Amino acid sequence: MENKAGRRICPRCKAAELHRSQMRGLVERTLLRPLGIRAYRCASCDQRFLGIGGSKEKMVRSDQAASVKAE
Repeated sequence: MENKAGRRICPRCKAAELHRSQMRGLVERTLLRPLGIRAYRCASCDQRFLGIGGSKEKMVRSDQAASVKAE
């Protein structure tokens, strides 16, 4: 998710203080990384997200993404 200035924002708390997070687990490292999916963490609320796509990334909570993968 991005704000009007084009900066990524946290979908949970709407803060713009996000940074890249380390990829965790075999699935994230081997399947998601080659697809261009990256992990981010909010500096304000400490929520972890996955960014999908190029510059305009869709942010997904990591626990939601895990439930989608399990289905």
